[in-house]
Amino acid sequence: MKKMKRFSIVAVALVLMLTAVLYKGSEVEANDFEGNESYWTDVCSQYITDASLKQTCNEYKSYLQNKANEKLDEASKVQSQVDEVEGDLAALGELAYSYKDQIAQVESEISAKEASIAELDASIAAVNEEIRVQEEKIAQRKESIKSRMVDLQYSMNSNEYINYIMGAEDLVDFIQRSESIGTFTEYDNTKMDELNDEIAVLADQREEQQRMQETQEAEKAVLEQEKERVSAMNDENEKLLATLETKKTELAGQQAAASDAASAYSSLMPSEAVYIPPSVGQEGGGNAGNAANSGEINFYSDWYKSPYNIISNVNLTGQCTWFVHGRVGEKSNGAYRNSIPTGNANTWYAAAGLPKGSEPRSNSLIVWGNGSYGHVAYVESYDSATGTIRITEGNVNAPNGGLGYGTSLATAIAYTNDMTLPYSSLTSSRGAPIGFIYL
Repeated sequence: MKKMKRFSIVAVALVLMLTAVLYKGSEVEANDFEGNESYWTDVCSQYITDASLKQTCNEYKSYLQNKANEKLDEASKVQSQVDEVEGDLAALGELAYSYKDQIAQVESEISAKEASIAELDASIAAVNEEIRVQEEKIAQRKESIKSRMVDLQYSMNSNEYINYIMGAEDLVDFIQRSESIGTFTEYDNTKMDELNDEIAVLADQREEQQRMQETQEAEKAVLEQEKERVSAMNDENEKLLATLETKKTELAGQQAAASDAASAYSSLMPSEAVYIPPSVGQEGGGNAGNAANSGEINFYSDWYKSPYNIISNVNLTGQCTWFVHGRVGEKSNGAYRNSIPTGNANTWYAAAGLPKGSEPRSNSLIVWGNGSYGHVAYVESYDSATGTIRITEGNVNAPNGGLGYGTSLATAIAYTNDMTLPYSSLTSSRGAPIGFIYL
């Protein structure tokens, strides 16, 4: 865990050193931010007093805001396209329902025609059966007449009559020949007429039913053609629906990408860096390096150097965490060397295993979460009656957003600070702290 924290601190220092090298003596154009957003976010999240860098960071914030707005505009334009596609989908959806209703109606009519045709088939079959029965009755009647003719043949000793009658070409001819020789009785005539009439009626019925069946078949064919036509239109409509759904999905992806990009630019917006005016602090003081003026702090003691100062061990002399480790070691003779954290200042309050709270106290550490790394200072004293607080700290008002990796002790001392002021003024200028770590 300590190795990871040290690596983080070293990485921060390298970023800050690179900032100083790249920024020094050069003007930053808006297009220089493109592709270097993480770098500028880190730079602009530090404590800044250099007016030129502060202006550049304001320009960087404007750049990020413009980029976010561009992506939001892009997402809005895509939403307009999505709205149009959804409108087209709604219209095509209604058309699809209409086609399906038409197809269902036609299918219902086809089913009705098929049922009607089936009924006519059954009726025609029944008529044919009745005709067959009547024809059988006629055949039986003919056999009865033939039997009587056979009897007549025996009585007259001649088959001349039977050959003549049985040579008839059809029923009418049969009756006429039978009547010509007086073989038909009145009963025979009546029965033959009745059977003949019934066959004629049945034949007419069959012919009418066949005509109706042909009409139904023709109407069914028309309905099937209509079904094919509507089905083809519905298939085309379904293809259009599928195409629009694909387009909608693509647009949704574009919109999400634009929105994500806007959020990404917004997330890069630097935290409000705390600016400490040179006039803030004890009377006649508050300027960089004044912590050495009080005579209470011995920056040349071992507590501010490696190996006793853990932060100096990773070559980060000059950081606010370096100063606090040195000052606490100096005040407590190293009693808290392994008790106070070593990571970025904004992690100290959560990481500390010491008593903590929100009220300022003498001999405590005040922790802020501002910027990417936060800030920590040592509370030399606090007067609850007057609300006056005195703090000492390092890496204050340093150029280019803060001191970097490999800072010399002399440079580190130049950017320390010792100031006494109302606690309300401190929080007004820097913001409320995360809290206090009590020693």
